[in-house]
Amino acid sequence: MHAPVPGIDDGTMGRPDYSYRVLLDYFLPVLERLGTVHVVAPEVNPDRDDWAPDHAGDSQSRVLVFAPPHAAAANWPYPAFLVLAFEFDRIPDESWDDNPRTDWTRVLTGYDGVIALSSNAFDAVRNAMGPSYPVHLVPTPVFDRIGPGDDLPRGITCRGDVLDSRRLVIHDDGLEIVEPHIQRTREWNGERVCVTLTRDAHSRALVVGGYPPEREGVWSRWPAMTIVLPFSVEGRVSLTISLAGLARNCGREIQVELGGATGSLIPSAGIEERTVVLRVPQPSSALTLSGIDASGDPEGRDPRSLGVLVKSVSVQRRARLPHRRRREVAETDLPELGSRDFSVELEGVVFTTVLNPVDTRKNWQDIVTAFVDALRDDAEATLVLKMVHGDRDSFAPDLLQLLYALGPMKCRVLAVRGYLTDDELRNLISATSYYVNASSGEGQCLPILEFMAAGVPAIAPHNTAMADYLNPANSLEVRSSAQPAPWPQDPRLMRRTISHRIDWGSLRSAFVLARDVISADPHRYEAMSLRATADCRTYCADEVVGDSLAQVLDRS
Repeated sequence: MHAPVPGIDDGTMGRPDYSYRVLLDYFLPVLERLGTVHVVAPEVNPDRDDWAPDHAGDSQSRVLVFAPPHAAAANWPYPAFLVLAFEFDRIPDESWDDNPRTDWTRVLTGYDGVIALSSNAFDAVRNAMGPSYPVHLVPTPVFDRIGPGDDLPRGITCRGDVLDSRRLVIHDDGLEIVEPHIQRTREWNGERVCVTLTRDAHSRALVVGGYPPEREGVWSRWPAMTIVLPFSVEGRVSLTISLAGLARNCGREIQVELGGATGSLIPSAGIEERTVVLRVPQPSSALTLSGIDASGDPEGRDPRSLGVLVKSVSVQRRARLPHRRRREVAETDLPELGSRDFSVELEGVVFTTVLNPVDTRKNWQDIVTAFVDALRDDAEATLVLKMVHGDRDSFAPDLLQLLYALGPMKCRVLAVRGYLTDDELRNLISATSYYVNASSGEGQCLPILEFMAAGVPAIAPHNTAMADYLNPANSLEVRSSAQPAPWPQDPRLMRRTISHRIDWGSLRSAFVLARDVISADPHRYEAMSLRATADCRTYCADEVVGDSLAQVLDRS
């Protein structure tokens, strides 16, 4: 068997091609039981004679292509099947941009069949290709990858970084960050270190109360802006901040605070350096600029609440002797933020979701707002957002703004960015009470199945692929309704298909009910947990999937 699949590296995490590479990883153990598997590069040309010379003429070979149809090669010399995860009711059956391959029906005619990962994908292909086209329903084998999560540590341990609402102080002027998890990503020995905040910087600091990084730097969003440095400083230090002020902030005194030490500076209209000397009494990495006028541009050229633009921050220990010299640390010497291990203990009722924050179909903002509105005063309730994306700035500014808008809360929101090993994932699953999904549609949703395999019930809509394995006995349903939508890869944004709009009130009610079930009806929760594991085993255990695949491949 040959399995062409998109490549994978850290930069592809969260992208569509990455999802297909993950699918292959799950299928490989099952495929290897059925025969010898050869994984080939996605750019392979099936028309070349040398792409698989060791197997030329082998009548027993089969090709499984793990890629979206518009990116899948055709004309394979062996029976070939396209593995399809799809969350809409209609596959693309028209072309655009003078590219006939955008019409999936043309691509599928060059295959011996489709392996649909859900009933939703099965129906979409069957409706487009007709009843005679071979479509086979085979889910992704997930159950045996995870298994029960009993007696494991309850927490998150991984290499990355985390935003924790319990380390934020919310007030009228914005947020203050306290003891950030990322404060010790490197040791500081007093050498001059410059951290650049521009969009293309090698290693940016986390900014609380600022807009996403731009080419010139980071604009403040609130009257106070905190820059979390990738190291802690103490003692007599010299801060050189490259900044500019907009409108009323030109010539305005701005307060500077670091570890309890305070000072001030005055920005001008253009980007210029200002230096402040502070005696920092205790190690700190949270540099706060406050007293900013956040009324924005009075001429209305930009509707945002811009106040101060910060391009870079340089820090060095103030030398006691004037002749003492220190070398400057280049920015490329700094590790990426989140390049250290961290550990967070989880207690109480834990709700977890795993998603790509730039995928608007995941509706992670709805999850946050519904959770906080439902359980604001519950100090034992925690929401974990496991973000599958390489760039923290893809979600951090929006999440911080959202937490500020929601106001003070006793419940806890954790956003985690970092790769989890299998053991680390099991630890998170062990700590989780419910898995949460608020997507407008899923082609499979492997995370739900992973958590269900370990007995974690779901809070999710019972539509698209999720309708195959979610039911009232193993999950709490979030209502949804059909709405017209475009295919994600269609640049015309023509509304040719259907997605599912989440009922926010239903999502909020599900959080309340989930909490009540655990505290007031533990027998129901235990029954849901056992049913989640049992249904997952029946649906996607290796043996079940292997039998289905064997029938497909043997008949071809």
